This record gives sequence, C-alpha cells and structure tokens, in this order.
Amino acid sequence: WAVNPQHAVSAGIGIYRQSQPLLLYFGAPGNEDLDFTQSVHYVAGYTFAPSQDIRFKVEAYYKQLSHAPVERDSGTSFSFLNTGADFGSVGNGLALTSAGKGRTYGAELSLFKHFTDGYYITATASLVRQEYTGSDGVWHFGAFDNQYIANFLAGYEWKLSSGFSIEFSGKYTVAGGAPYTPVDLDKSRQYKSTYYDRDRPFSMRNPAYSRLDGRIDFRKNFQSWSFIAFVSVENILDRKNIQERFYNVQRDSIREVYQLGMFPIGGLKVEF
Repeated sequence: WAVNPQHAVSAGIGIYRQSQPLLLYFGAPGNEDLDFTQSVHYVAGYTFAPSQDIRFKVEAYYKQLSHAPVERDSGTSFSFLNTGADFGSVGNGLALTSAGKGRTYGAELSLFKHFTDGYYITATASLVRQEYTGSDGVWHFGAFDNQYIANFLAGYEWKLSSGFSIEFSGKYTVAGGAPYTPVDLDKSRQYKSTYYDRDRPFSMRNPAYSRLDGRIDFRKNFQSWSFIAFVSVENILDRKNIQERFYNVQRDSIREVYQLGMFPIGGLKVEF
C-alpha cells in the first residue's frame, strides 16, 4: 500500500513446496516415498524513499517449515533442513521420513542508493534465528542460526573521458559465528575417523565471520561494444574464517579447516 510517494507498507503470505534432491530418494529403501518439504512464509514491511535514488526498507518475517526429511528408524537430531551449511554432499544413505519441522524468523533493514552521481551504495543488516526438530521431537537451533548478518557494498565510477572510465568497488560482510556440532573425540579415536557428538547438535559456535573484497574495473566503450579489464582481491585482510573441523588420525587431535584466504583475480571481458 503506497501511502504516498515516500512511504509504503506491505504484507504477504506464501506457501511453497519443494521436492527432495534425487540422491535422497535413492539413498535407502523407502526414501522414494518422501513428501515435498513445505514452507509457509509471513512477511510485513515498511519502505521509505526520501528521494528517487535512495530507499530504506525494514521487514520482519516468519517461516514455518514442515515435512522435512528426518531419520525414520531412530529418534535423533538429524534434519535435512541443516544440509548444505558445510557445502557437503546431499546424499547420506539414511532411511528417512517426512516428519521434521522447522521455523526461521527475524528482521532485515536495508539501504539502497541507486547508481546516480557516479556512485552506488547497498547496506543490509539482518537478525535471524533458525530452529528445527529431528525425529527426536526436540527443538534445536540449526546450522544456519547465525543470529546476525551485515553487508556493505559500494562503488564509484570515475569517468576520464566520454568512452573510458575506472570503477572502484568493494564489499564487506560480517556475520555471527556459524553453529557447529562438536567432534566426539573418544568415538573418533576408537574408529579412526571423524564422528560428531549427535547428542549436542549445533551446540557450539565459530568465531564471528568477516570478509572484505575489493575490485577495480577499467572500461573502454566503443560504438557497439565495450572492453573491460579488472583486478579483484577477495578477502583482502586474509581473515581465517573456519569452514569445518575434523579428527586428524595422525596427530590424534581435532583440526580446523579454513575457508579461502586472500585471493587475487584478474581478467578481461568483451561486451557487445
């Protein structure tokens, strides 16, 4: 509802159903009967546009999930709602049933300054909580329960002539530490492999995540095509963000694996 050109309010409800990945259906006998996972979304928002190129927006939301795959033959904390947080495979070979539940809720604040006067800015801040139940019927905080996430993206175009320009851009991200399930050291030692303490799902948190990226684009525009050369550096500060933990048999200790450190990239593009 556009109250006037500067103020608007919104509300919405959506029902979404999604099939499971194919690997899950063939992971164990009986998995072919898995239902679609359902998510019901509720959202309300307010938008303030003080000018044509600037917009503030705040939204609150609640997602109610059901029919999520959980273990069929035993009461555990496993739920497919947490799969993907570690960038691993979706196939796990477990016998599953569509009895899991979940909920995600939070609020988002956004600022958009569209590209005018040679620059643009996008800033977002999110408060988020994620909970789920496995076949144990107990509510747990899940793998995506980062609590907060903030992003700041900006760019400036420096025009040196009518056909040549240089663009400077950067992005900074900070987020609450991702939850993780601790390694069961005694069991890992016994079986010489990594086993996690499934009685304490996502009970620990990594340190806060942060990453700064920067990029410079050199653009030359011709009559019907453009030539762009760019240099980009990801994770400029070489932040050691933890990706996962595993049991190292040779050292008999829990080792940490880090995400990508500082990573320079360069390239050329032609646009028609």
